[in-house]
Amino acid sequence: MQNSYFSYLLFAFSYICQHIGFAFIATTLVVILRQQGASLMELGYLKLIIVPYSLRFLWAPLVEYLGFSDKGHFRQWLLPIQFCIALSWLFISFVQPMTQLPLLFGLLLISVILIGTQDLALDGLACSAFEEKARLTINTIQIASGMMGNLIGGGLVILYPHLGWQNSLLILAGFSLLPCLLVWNYQEKVSPLPQSTKMMQSWKILFTFWQGKWQWFLMLAFYSLGFSGGFAILSPALVDRGWTLSEIGLLMNYGVIIGLIAVVIIIPINRRLSRQVSSRLFTFVQLISLFALLPLASGNPSPFWAYIAVTACYLSFAPMFTTNSSTMMDIASKQTTPTITYTVQIAVAMLFSVLAKVFCLQLAENFGYVSVVIVCIISTLVTLLFISSTITKMIKKPEF
Repeated sequence: MQNSYFSYLLFAFSYICQHIGFAFIATTLVVILRQQGASLMELGYLKLIIVPYSLRFLWAPLVEYLGFSDKGHFRQWLLPIQFCIALSWLFISFVQPMTQLPLLFGLLLISVILIGTQDLALDGLACSAFEEKARLTINTIQIASGMMGNLIGGGLVILYPHLGWQNSLLILAGFSLLPCLLVWNYQEKVSPLPQSTKMMQSWKILFTFWQGKWQWFLMLAFYSLGFSGGFAILSPALVDRGWTLSEIGLLMNYGVIIGLIAVVIIIPINRRLSRQVSSRLFTFVQLISLFALLPLASGNPSPFWAYIAVTACYLSFAPMFTTNSSTMMDIASKQTTPTITYTVQIAVAMLFSVLAKVFCLQLAENFGYVSVVIVCIISTLVTLLFISSTITKMIKKPEF
């Protein structure tokens, strides 16, 4: 197998390309559709496209137990999947966004399923290719690469007036082809074939894992509503308040830069804090972000409050992500199949995030943006009150 630097490069490019697509859907496409007259309800349906990615744990056993060859295991998944992702963006480039909305949603759904499968293969490769000490580096690379992908994918908002729809999608397709070159030259360690009976056991674990963990389950739901729900209304609210594509793109890219700063500076500091202290601290920072959204939600288009909200949101996201991920790893380490049980927790957290965004956009459509911010503030307050004790209980909880 190649040295670790080549492996790190492979993971970095793969995660960047993965998040470019998600950033395009979450930011650029939302702004484009809203400007072309899409309702908040239709934008809510767009968020539902991410649901299959959240449910990718359902086909995780297939990726984990199928596809073995003398050239490796996860490499055999990554190469064709990455090529198909690029192909899906190419097909989407020929679709007219508003006039062919059902077709657009259908093709995006296929693309998201492919990206979910790619993520499963990357997770599996990370577990098999790196020792325990190196996995922390991979986790940091994942977060930083995700931010870079968001920077590029969200940055297409700024370039869209000059590029247009098809050229923007062709750029996405081109970026998605880059990891193929690295995967092609990657020499994966050959693993022995697993027992077929273990695949059935893995599917059983997917549905029995949450028994006795209802507090952690509920806390992930409240956390997702507070952290994801409020941010879901930001782009459409900015469009409604008269912000241009370039202004929105600059704001989002500013947020990504703040997120990168958080990865470089705050996360190393965060490692010195206990999970309990860290969770309370950065949940409080997110609370500041939500209060800063109130003026914008009330009709004030002032950039000052928008930038305060984005700053606080991105400062809190990366540290909270690492804190929650570490807690999930602690819980998963007590199980007989830690990889699958970790994936289940991450996937459920993302599913809650998607559902929170859909719920908040529907709420905004019927009751206005202010109602969304108030609901998210209440949810974040509940998280602030109980997340520390919940983490303590789950870390100390014995295996069932």
